[in-house]
Amino acid sequence: MFRSKGSSILELLSTSLARSGKGSNAKRAQRVEGALQPAFKQAQNSFVPSRHYQSPFLRPAPYQHFRGRKPWWQSQSTVRIMLVVGGAGGVYYVAHIETVPYTHRRHAVLVSPATERSLGAQTFKQFRDEAEAAGKLLPAQHPVSRAVREVGLRIAAVAQEDVDGQPIQHMKDLQWEFAVINEPGNVNAFVAPGGKVVFYTGLLQLLKTKNEIAAVMGHEAAHVVARHTGEKLSSTLIFAVLQVAAGLLLGIHLPADLAQLVIFLPNSRKQESEADAIGMQLAAKACFNPGAAALVFQKLGAAEQQQGVQIPTMLRTHPLSKDRVKAIEHNLPKAEQQYELAGCNAPKGFFGSGAW
Repeated sequence: MFRSKGSSILELLSTSLARSGKGSNAKRAQRVEGALQPAFKQAQNSFVPSRHYQSPFLRPAPYQHFRGRKPWWQSQSTVRIMLVVGGAGGVYYVAHIETVPYTHRRHAVLVSPATERSLGAQTFKQFRDEAEAAGKLLPAQHPVSRAVREVGLRIAAVAQEDVDGQPIQHMKDLQWEFAVINEPGNVNAFVAPGGKVVFYTGLLQLLKTKNEIAAVMGHEAAHVVARHTGEKLSSTLIFAVLQVAAGLLLGIHLPADLAQLVIFLPNSRKQESEADAIGMQLAAKACFNPGAAALVFQKLGAAEQQQGVQIPTMLRTHPLSKDRVKAIEHNLPKAEQQYELAGCNAPKGFFGSGAW
C-alpha cells in the first residue's frame, strides 16, 4: 500500500512540472524526479516492512523454542545435570543413614533431632491446650495422671541409656511431658517427638496395672528412640522429590494413593512392630513385666472385635493385634533376659502384678 502511494505522488509532481509548457521545466522535472527518487525510496521502505525485518511488532520471527527439541536423555547437558544432582542427593541420603537402637535396622532420617523436637513440642501443646479448653484435660494431681507420669518417668530414664555401649545422642536431655485426656471413647495413646506423651482415658480403662501402662508407655517411648517420626517425614520428602522429577523428566505422575498403599502403610506397620519390640526392652529395663504387652494387645484385639472393626491388613497403619501378640511372645525371652540384667530383684520367671 505504501509503495504504490509513494510512486503516484512522484508522478503527479513530474507531470505538473512538465505541463508548464517549457522545456526547461520539463528538464527541471526530470532533475527533481531524480533528486526525489532516493527520498521516496527510503520513505516507502520505512513504511513497508521487508521480509527481513525482525521487529516483534511488525513481523515476529517464527517461534523456535520447542521445534526439534531432543528428549532429555539425548541432551548431554541435561544428563550431566541429572547425574550431578542425583549423585549429590545420593551422598546426602547415605550420610543420613542411622542404625535403630536395639533392632539394628538401618534407615535414613533427613531431618534433624532439633526439628523433630520443635514439631513435637508444637503438637503436644496444641492437643493439651485444646483438651484443656474443652475441659477434658485431667489435672496433674489426678491419681490417673500421677500413675501415668510415674511410669513414664521410669521408662524415660532407661530410654536415654546407652545401648550396646553406644550412646543415643538424640535421647539426651529430653524434656518428657505427659498428659491424660478424658475421652472414654478414644482407645488410644500417642507420642510426639521429644518425649511428649498423651494418653486417653478410653485406653486407660482397659489397663488395670502399671505393668500394662508400662507396655504402652514403652511402645510410645520406642518411637522416640527409633526416630520414627523423622523417618516418616524423610520418606514423605523423598517421595515428593521423586514426584517432581518423574513429572518434569518423564512426564509421569506418581499417584500418592499408590505410594500410600505400597510404601507408607507397610513402613508404618513395620515401625509399629519395631516399637513393640523396643518397648518390651524398655519396660524390662525399668523393671516392669515385659509380658504385659501381650495381655494389652489381647485386650485391644477384643475391643476391636466388639466394635466390629474389620480393616484389611494392607490398609492398616498398625499390624493386626493377634499378629502383634505372636511377635511379642516370640521376643519375650529376650526381654525377660533384659529384666534380669537390669537387676530388678526378682527371680527368673517372676513378675509382680504391679496393680495401680
